[in-house]
Amino acid sequence: MQWPAKAGIVVVCTTLVLAVVSPLAVFFIELVANPESFLTLSVADQKVDSATGTATLTLTLRYGGTVPLKDFTLSVLGRTVKLGDVGRGERSVQLALSAEDLQRVSNLDIAMSFKIAGIYGLKIYVGGITR
Repeated sequence: MQWPAKAGIVVVCTTLVLAVVSPLAVFFIELVANPESFLTLSVADQKVDSATGTATLTLTLRYGGTVPLKDFTLSVLGRTVKLGDVGRGERSVQLALSAEDLQRVSNLDIAMSFKIAGIYGLKIYVGGITR
């Protein structure tokens, strides 16, 4: 094989490796640089309708990273909400629950799953979010 062909293969392989690894590296660099506000989930509001026995819980997700999170899913009290693709910024989601579910839980256990740049799957379990 000639030298230009070998050099071309090295350049192509290096570019592919960088394209695949760089989103993960950027994600973790941003996480380490700003861990407290990189990805936060909070209870923004809760409403209970005692007449119907239903409750609405509003959760706010804030993401401060630059790498897009694909296929974002939240699981709360047996309910799963698909948020789709999440970019930098804030997003709110409302969950319809039974009032008794909401009343007997003082701390919420939540599972978040997503793919970093659509490549690397990650699932995070968060326990004890006070409502």
